[in-house]
Amino acid sequence: MEEQYDRRTRIARFNAALAVAITKGLGSMWCAYAFAAVALVGLPGAINGGVYDVVQWIVQTFLQLVLLSIILVGQDVQAAASDNRALDTYIDTEAILHEVAQLHTLWVPNWPSGASLYPMPIPHGSYDTAL
Repeated sequence: MEEQYDRRTRIARFNAALAVAITKGLGSMWCAYAFAAVALVGLPGAINGGVYDVVQWIVQTFLQLVLLSIILVGQDVQAAASDNRALDTYIDTEAILHEVAQLHTLWVPNWPSGASLYPMPIPHGSYDTAL
């Protein structure tokens, strides 16, 4: 990820590094556990305040504090899975390209001279109907 930082100025490099450090710190399950513990400290006061205070505590304190870290962790997990899928697709595409290149070296030199490489024309629109 460091190759994506804005490196034009010192301030830009500092801001990017600081943002990544904060995101890594907040985007951990340990941070979510710590935020949950901090949020639970205010629960007794919310319960004593009535239903409105409990709802306010859930929405403004617990959800915002705890879910922030959990969402960051989830995004990190999804990004890693996406990177793995992209790498798998790249490896598969490379293998297919290698196979096609090998077939091409066998096929083209052995093709009769003067014969078309595509002996049968493809009807117009056949790809559209197949999809």
